[in-house]
Amino acid sequence: MNYREREEHKEAARKLLSAASTAEQRASAVFMLIEAYFHRNGAAPSLEVYASHWLWATRHSIPADALHLLLQRFPFPRHPKIQPGYSDWGSYGQPGYI
Repeated sequence: MNYREREEHKEAARKLLSAASTAEQRASAVFMLIEAYFHRNGAAPSLEVYASHWLWATRHSIPADALHLLLQRFPFPRHPKIQPGYSDWGSYGQPGYI
């Protein structure tokens, strides 16, 4: 995905999230956001690994029911690689992110 495609994907995800009426729809929308952010993080080993770390870093801003569903597929990592509140792979523990 290029920049424009990622931004369109995130916008569609946010619209879906705001209109969602079920946990499954909210989880699907959040996963769309994860996909968009993953595609600008070339250093992340895989979408699945990135998703676990992204969920950990953004856990406080995700609807609880969606987070619960997504954690069944992408459990929190033991050693986070993404700084809380950020989406950049490898940002955890980097002074520039604090």
